[in-house]
Amino acid sequence: MWLRDALPHHIIQDDNKPYARVMVYGYQSSLPRSQSIQNLEDLATSFHTDLLGLVSTTASKPIIFIAHSLGGLIVKQVSFCLEDASFFFLFLSICVFLFFLSRRRSYQT
Repeated sequence: MWLRDALPHHIIQDDNKPYARVMVYGYQSSLPRSQSIQNLEDLATSFHTDLLGLVSTTASKPIIFIAHSLGGLIVKQVSFCLEDASFFFLFLSICVFLFFLSRRRSYQT
């Protein structure tokens, strides 16, 4: 995937070393014959928990969110909890949100 393989070489420090750690976050939005039900809040909570491990110190690298479709709604849901003081380092680490083909509102069922 180009985000993981090529993008870090275009975000560099003054010494020309890559300054990006690109990760792809995936989730199962549906499984054949599954009786499991995950809602937007469940997916966002899981993502949020995984993010906290990346930003436990002030030396964390900047985070750029690039989200598509349902992923955009998940990132948006996670951003709502950033006002909590216990997530201060996560808030400080985020520098950009990019949303592609993401709805502004969640799907109504």
